[in-house]
Parts: sequence; C-alpha cells; structure tokens
Amino acid sequence: MKLHELSVKRPIAVTMVILICVVLGAYSLSMLPIDAMPEMDLKMAIVMTTYTNVGSEEIENLVTEPIEEAVASVSGLDTMQSQSMEGVSVVMAQFTSSTDIDKAVSTIENNIDMISMRLPEDASKPTVLKLDMNSMASVMMSVSYEGYDLVQTKKFIENNVEHKLKSAGGVASVNVSGGQDRIVEIEVDTEKLQGYNMSFSDIIGAIAGQNANMPAGNTQSAKKDLAVRMMGEFEKVSDIGLVPLTTSQGQVIYLKDIASINPEAYSDESTYSRINGENSITISINSESDANTVDVVNNVIGTLEELKQQYPKFNYNITMEQASYIEESIASVAKSALVGGLLAIIILFLFLGNARNALVIGVSMPISVITTFIGMYMSKMTLNIVSLGGLALGVGMLVDNAVVVLENIFIRRKTYGDSAKDGAMRGTGEVIGAVVASVLTTCIVYVPIIFLDNMMAVMFKQLAFAIVF
Repeated sequence: MKLHELSVKRPIAVTMVILICVVLGAYSLSMLPIDAMPEMDLKMAIVMTTYTNVGSEEIENLVTEPIEEAVASVSGLDTMQSQSMEGVSVVMAQFTSSTDIDKAVSTIENNIDMISMRLPEDASKPTVLKLDMNSMASVMMSVSYEGYDLVQTKKFIENNVEHKLKSAGGVASVNVSGGQDRIVEIEVDTEKLQGYNMSFSDIIGAIAGQNANMPAGNTQSAKKDLAVRMMGEFEKVSDIGLVPLTTSQGQVIYLKDIASINPEAYSDESTYSRINGENSITISINSESDANTVDVVNNVIGTLEELKQQYPKFNYNITMEQASYIEESIASVAKSALVGGLLAIIILFLFLGNARNALVIGVSMPISVITTFIGMYMSKMTLNIVSLGGLALGVGMLVDNAVVVLENIFIRRKTYGDSAKDGAMRGTGEVIGAVVASVLTTCIVYVPIIFLDNMMAVMFKQLAFAIVF
C-alpha cells in the first residue's frame, strides 16, 4: 500500500502519527536555543606584540618575521597576513574549516615560546587570540553607590561582585572599567638620581628584585625533607623605602634617600564611565563561544537580582543586553512568516474558490513547520534569523506542491465523478512522482552548500537544512 493510499484508508493511524510528530516538534521547539545568527567558528587566530617607540621597519624585522616563521609551521594553516606598525606587530592566521582552532592556538603559543629568545627583550610577550564572534559583550551594566567614591566602588565590585557574575552559566569573562585604582606612588628626585649616576631602570630592577618570594633550597627536619623559601614581598609601605640601591661607585643607599613614597595616590583615569551624567563603574560580560546568548543574559539577570537583595544600597543598571534584540528579531521574522502563511491561505481561497481546499493547505503548513523542529533539534541547530528564513521558504514550496495535488484531486472528482476517497487516492497517485521529483530537486540544490568551507556557506547551512527538513 502506497503512502497516499495509506493516508486515506487509515485516517486514524495517520492522524495519530501526525499528532506524535506535532508533540515531538513542540518539545523540540521548546528545547531549541535562540540566537540572532548561526554559530560561526571563524578558524582565525591573531598574534599581537607591542614594542614601544620602535619604527615599523624594525618591528617587521625584529618581531613580525620571527612570529611569522612560528605560525607558518602550524598544521592546517590556510592564509597568513601581517601588519607592522609603529610599536605594534599583528599577525593574522586563517585556518581550514577542518582545523581544531583550540589546538592550533595552543601550537602557536608553543612555537612562539620556542622562538622567544629571538625577540627583543623590551618587546611584550606575544598575545595569541582566537577570533570569536562572541567577543562583543553580551551584557553591559553600570554600578554606583552614593556613599562610596569610585575607588571604593571599584574595589567592592572586584572583591564581591565580579566572581559571582563569572559563576553565572555561560559567562566567559567579566571586565570592570572606569574609576581609579589606589596605588603606591614613588616620586624620584631626578637631581639626586643624577648625582649618584643612576637611572630609573636601576630603581625598577631593585624594587622588582626585593619584592619577591624566592626558593631557598631544602632542609631536613625530623627526618623530613622540607622546601625552604625566602620571604621578600613587601608587607607594609615603609618596606619600600628600605630597598637598597647600589651606586656606580659601590655605595649603598636606600630608596627613601632619593625618592618620596606616597601610599595614598591614585592611578591616572584613562577610562571614563558615566550614566545619566554621573560617574559610575561599567561591567561588561562576555559569553562563552558555545553558550547561547539569551540563556547567558537570563543567567546574568538572575545573578543580578541576587546581588540586589544582598547589597541593596548599590545601584545596578543594565545599559545594554543582546537578549532583547535577539528575541525581537526572531519574533519579527516569525511574525512575517505567519502573516505570509495567512496571506497564502487567503489567496488560495480566492483562486480555488473552495474554503475546504484552502483549509487543507492551511492545516498542512503549521504541521510541517512544527515537525521540522525535530530535525533542527537533532542537528543541534539554533532558532535564528537564517533558519527561520529557511522555514519560510520551505512553507512556500510546500504550498506549491499542495496546490498541484489538490488541483488534480479536484479535476478527478469533477471530470470523472470520483468519490472523495477515490479522487484523493487517484488524483494524488497521478502527480506523486512529479511532486517527489520537485521536492528532491529543491533539496539537491542546497546540498552543495553543506560541503563548502567558506564563511557564507557556514552561515547559510542552517537555511539549507531547514528547507530540506
């Protein structure tokens, strides 16, 4: 018994199968993550190195070229570009789609460590970054408190708020900006410094050498071999002034002899954050690369509610979050698809002149869309603008096939006087081959997209899958 014959002769069984598909589809829809665009792994890494006050030509010869040699040996490298500017070297590496980008980044870091001796001592350590679409903040908020200044507020956030936001599900990093940090300022008397024939690098080296805990070998006690370390880190501000300095003539002096130490100083304010015209502290939160943005935002808002109850005197204001934009975009596309489906039903009614035939097509559209969610869920797709666009295109093709089938059934009943059941089976049987061929042709058109590696193919894969499902 063929499928169209089974559908007519076993209506109850077929109806139950359809209801099962609808229930599974509704469950799959509830489990589908929502995002603005399909997840895209760009397979790109960037190596940045700073070498202050050095010209671009020296940057290229001393920094860029050794790093290029280190990156070029990484497996899966497709293309590589570099930029050498005054004080900055940037090397960009694009890998093939089959490359494990995390493994590639780890290999780049290892290769750079091996050639680090070739890089200038004054150059910063090269930073390897994986280009990620989620690098833009998912949530930005401001925090202020009338009884605290910005320094106290920033310290409170770093000690009490930052780690709680990091513990929210899907959060990758939390960045605090604005305000100033409390620092210990050392102001050197340049005349005394020159008088002792010393330089600032001598002072910096002496402070760094004294402010450190160092291993001091092993000792045996009570038949146990114990590790010994020398405690040298500063415990109080007055210890800084006792840092010994050796002059060019071998004389030993102390830092307090040539410098004044201010423990109540503040760092320069390089970043300003204001809300409603008042200074505040800004917190930006980035989501993990494989996390759903809407879920991350909801988790952060839930954590924020707990913080408001725990610290009610602080004002927390969310200035930007991507969840609302994503949900509004998805709702807009879904609404457009729904309106398009209703207009299609109205037009079919006007052309077919039969409300029952238009209703048959009207019922088939939502059932087909809901069933499609099963395939989308099994394929780990997301509900985004592209996949919803694929659903809208699929519904349009479905309407075309439905009109062909219904028109042939109508001709069978009107021309040959077939009954409803006979007309449905015979009318469908005459065009089933053409309908299946039309569907397969549509699916074959989108198959090549699955095997392409460029960025556009990655973006529109979900469009193709949605139409095929």
